[in-house]
Amino acid sequence: MRANGVDERYITGEANPHEKFLAWASTVPSTIRNPLFHWTHMELKVYFHIENRLLCSHTAEEIYAECSSVLQQEDFTPRELLRRASVAVLCTTDDPTDSLEAHRSLAEDSSFDVRVLPTFRPDRAFQIEDPTWYNQWVDRLEERTDTNVTRTSDLISALRKRQEVFHRAGCRSSDHGIEYPYSGEYSSREIDRIFDELRCGKAVLPDGALRFRAFLLRECALMYYE
Repeated sequence: MRANGVDERYITGEANPHEKFLAWASTVPSTIRNPLFHWTHMELKVYFHIENRLLCSHTAEEIYAECSSVLQQEDFTPRELLRRASVAVLCTTDDPTDSLEAHRSLAEDSSFDVRVLPTFRPDRAFQIEDPTWYNQWVDRLEERTDTNVTRTSDLISALRKRQEVFHRAGCRSSDHGIEYPYSGEYSSREIDRIFDELRCGKAVLPDGALRFRAFLLRECALMYYE
């Protein structure tokens, strides 16, 4: 949608769901050769029984109305859709600071036979561009693990604690949203200095950020291997 010139208001902004749907519909014809084109129409066909029509600005209003009507049906719930699709296991993506309370509730619900398991996704541990925002996340990690995260070793220890909690909740997968495999030479002293600067609210230069992410990705890989 951004590549198609759609204003951010209609993507992640304050526009209402109907306006965002219309903006997406106008973009769909431009997604030919992208899986999104096929996924969109597959979902319309399989779940809403809308066939022989392509979603575009000319058909958006009628398709929106039809889908809205179907969504009101009593059997059109998330659980029923999962059963209809013969889903046996559903893995969500969860931040290390997530309480996983919803997973515990589902595990205790005998009326729902689809296994729902957490996936360990520590993307926010890598997102150090904004020290203020990053420290807010580290503070939440401290609360969740009941530890003081003042050094790099504390950060890794806290992530390991959360990984163990995820493991006990049935997690067997990790997920990372990275631009490329981070790699670079670094020393323990340098990584400690970078993290100390972050905790003091100082911005990290791009070269230092790359080395910090390389270190963190390696540490996560070691945890997953274990």
